[in-house]
Amino acid sequence: MVSRREWLDPLQMAQSRAVSFKARDGLPLQGYLTVPRGSSGKQLPLVLLPHGGPYYVKDSWEFADEAQLLAAAGYAVLRVNFRGSDGYGRAFESAGAKAVGPGDAG
Repeated sequence: MVSRREWLDPLQMAQSRAVSFKARDGLPLQGYLTVPRGSSGKQLPLVLLPHGGPYYVKDSWEFADEAQLLAAAGYAVLRVNFRGSDGYGRAFESAGAKAVGPGDAG
């Protein structure tokens, strides 16, 4: 296998795991939590890292440069597929209509 980033050692990367939780209005949300290597993930500062969009884009299980950089600096990083994210069906996408911004549910 050929690597485009030969300087990166996969064994030194922070671990990411899939997470799910409910928004304030009960809508189920899914995302990925990355914590520093060797950390339990507790008592860490958290960075919420939203993807672009809001439509036709989603976070997926893949190498995330920014999440790795922040985790290496000691932060937990949460990437959430918020309402309107792609790949969860029309109802989920529509749930984001006119509801993206400060103070909105989810």
